[in-house]
Amino acid sequence: MGVFHSLLPSDVDAGATALYQIMGETFSLLTMTAPGLTQSEVISLLSQLMASLGSEEYTFVPTVSKTFYEHFAPSFGPLPFVPIPASDIVSSRLFPRFVVTKRGNELVRTLRDIVAQNFYVAGQVLNVNRGEHPPNAVLPAWRSTLLQFIVGASWNWSVPREQINAVNEKLVTQVMPALEAIAPESGIYMNEGNAERATRDSSRSKGGTTRLVSSTPPSRLGVTL
Repeated sequence: MGVFHSLLPSDVDAGATALYQIMGETFSLLTMTAPGLTQSEVISLLSQLMASLGSEEYTFVPTVSKTFYEHFAPSFGPLPFVPIPASDIVSSRLFPRFVVTKRGNELVRTLRDIVAQNFYVAGQVLNVNRGEHPPNAVLPAWRSTLLQFIVGASWNWSVPREQINAVNEKLVTQVMPALEAIAPESGIYMNEGNAERATRDSSRSKGGTTRLVSSTPPSRLGVTL
């Protein structure tokens, strides 16, 4: 896991994105997408990772797709449904590049501790600054983000609600603070935040709210003047 994280800056700089999951003792690279790169360029991009794993034990064959749909459907289809549960207990955190380059070992230790407590971690690797963008009110933390983590646990429908609340409380008060301490100035992805956290802090919109309000017509905000 440490080697994988150390190679991510060069991967995203080359134009790739990735999705992976850590659950129990298993690390799964679900998919890596490299728009515009050839098959040989993808092989070259992953060569260092494969060498560290032992190329004689692990092999891979890149798949070239003509459209994004052809790429997406085999991995996450069949569309319009995807094999991602909608009832899990989750929270999220954005991590800037410096966490991987300067605090990588601490990050790996924290992730291992999280999954040892029966939570899973889903990671998205990206670099939103590769292309030019018009001025907007996006959460500023996105601009330096290399990793977005979703930490969660499955919702058990067969146990009393109090037990589910206890799992959520542990996620909010123990698990996420340990992860957030590694990058305290970052934030979270609003769409994958925790409802309980919404009443405890404003990290979801820190830095972008004023710009959003000042640049959005009152009618779009539902405000009557």
